Amino acid sequence: MSATSRTSGTDASASAVTQRSLFLDAEPAELLKKYPLSPEGFRYDKRNKRYIEMEDGSMVMVHKGQDGLRQTNSREASPTGNWVKYLPDKQKWRELTPAEMTAKRPHPEADLAFNQEDATAGPSKRARLTNEATTQALVQRLLSTPPSALDLSLRQWENWGKTTRPESNESIEIGGKHYSIVAQERSSEPNLVYLQHPEFKPGRFDAFEHMLRVDPSRQPKWALKQEGQWRVRDNHPPFEMPMTQYVSSAFNLFSDHSAQAIARTVFDRSSLPGGIDSEGLSTLALTFHHWKHRASPDLPPPELFDPLLLLPTLPRRSSTGSNSHDLALPPQFDVALHRIDFDTDRVNAQFNNELNRSDSSVRAVFSNILEHSGYTVDRTSRMFTEDALIFKREGLDVVFVLKLPSAPVEGTLKRWVEPGAEQAFFPLRSRVADTSTTTSHTTDWSLMLQNGKTIHLVGGIEMTPANQKVPFIVREG
Repeated sequence: MSATSRTSGTDASASAVTQRSLFLDAEPAELLKKYPLSPEGFRYDKRNKRYIEMEDGSMVMVHKGQDGLRQTNSREASPTGNWVKYLPDKQKWRELTPAEMTAKRPHPEADLAFNQEDATAGPSKRARLTNEATTQALVQRLLSTPPSALDLSLRQWENWGKTTRPESNESIEIGGKHYSIVAQERSSEPNLVYLQHPEFKPGRFDAFEHMLRVDPSRQPKWALKQEGQWRVRDNHPPFEMPMTQYVSSAFNLFSDHSAQAIARTVFDRSSLPGGIDSEGLSTLALTFHHWKHRASPDLPPPELFDPLLLLPTLPRRSSTGSNSHDLALPPQFDVALHRIDFDTDRVNAQFNNELNRSDSSVRAVFSNILEHSGYTVDRTSRMFTEDALIFKREGLDVVFVLKLPSAPVEGTLKRWVEPGAEQAFFPLRSRVADTSTTTSHTTDWSLMLQNGKTIHLVGGIEMTPANQKVPFIVREG
């Protein structure tokens, strides 16, 4: 089936035009086919965008979501194309049939809207990282923020009210009108709520991020209860920019893809299984505000204090014939957060083309990156094997140990030393104790001798199919 006939029936008009627009023209498609094919069936362009080849030979960009891969292009904020399936024997892809999609994804709106059926967390659901203290910290910050100059273009929220109380949603009353609010988890009387736009109900990351990017006026509005009256904080939106942009602003050397994966992870960990609610929004706002303004006294939950804490521990693979084990390096462009990459061009621009200089080293690259990102780095000590760096973030009660082994081979990192093993031996413990009397980092590094106070990381520089050197960090344990 050709790319020009992917839709059938009497309405081949708009739908077919939309689908055709996603596919590459013949010339760039043929050029892209010369790029190496990954084991998963992908080809990557010079910007490391993921493409697939369909059965008919046409090429199209794909986006990976929690429900699989979907056709898209670089102009789409959220993918609109067909879902696809890999055919390993042909090394090509085909579109899923409607029957397959029905069985695969019974709620196709789940990524872009709130799924009411999932609203109640079952015993096996992951608890989200938020609590009443988070909301109260946000309330205190809002109360201490002076009002901005009056902007007559604001107060759009007044049009959100209804003269009758909504039956399906929680609501508050202001000036004789009833305003729907984002769901509250607690049954106690709240003093901070979020007015909900009548045409946008917060739910999943993709929909919320898209709203902040294209129409932020639809975001929920803060309403504080003061002296028994609700007052809407119209001049202070909860989110001043898309969530991914918050991450990129706070950590400007992160790759765009890593910034989005981190933003998605913060959102998911702040959410209930059915989607984001009022307390989750407070956790989001407080976390991103703290990342951007580190001097802020309002702290997010400890688990969200730093992006490196969000990295999952990679599973290990046994290595035959040796006393080592392997770590499979996750792909760069997975939607879920498994690794943090640093943008090649930004690193080179910031540090005088350091990735390409012969007089530089992996240790020097990461020392510069980490210090630029706000960490305190011990550049001189060699307490650990594999040229490891130790570093810390002010206010965070852990020490990061970043091992820098040999470059990955075919996507595999060879690991010879168990994480934490060196800390159990007297030589290292003695050296840490000695530094407590000779350096200014006494408290920082001595934390390594306490159980649970060390985060074990592995870093390196990976060469991409497009011959780019990409610094990366993963977590081991």
